[in-house]
Amino acid sequence: MEKRCILVCVTAQQSSKTLVRAGSKLAEKYGTVLETVSVLSPNTEDKRIDIKAIDEIHAMTEEYGGKMMIFFHDEPVYTLIAHIGKKKPLTVVTGYPGEMSNNFIDTLRLILPEQEITMVNGEQMYTILPKRGSA
Repeated sequence: MEKRCILVCVTAQQSSKTLVRAGSKLAEKYGTVLETVSVLSPNTEDKRIDIKAIDEIHAMTEEYGGKMMIFFHDEPVYTLIAHIGKKKPLTVVTGYPGEMSNNFIDTLRLILPEQEITMVNGEQMYTILPKRGSA
């Protein structure tokens, strides 16, 4: 059976490196593996995709002994949730939602209420535990 991981959800932005560092600390704390995942637009003309940032996040993940998965899909929230449901990580590491949030955390809690979530805001980590009565 595959070891449960710490799964870090990243975007194609330099700021995602903070999430990878936080995930690596959790992986070390729990004695497990680090994985990062990103969902990019399949539209190759999408100017939001920072290939250099993705390369650096990938290299950083490998430096921490982890691996990275990249999916290409127009529905990033549901693609991530499907992957999380399959992997069943110890915790999902995300950024702290801002005003322009895509409601990823709310949707994840609705679909997978038993999943622990760790939100990162700068150097602070906030953990959302599974809903009571969940598996």
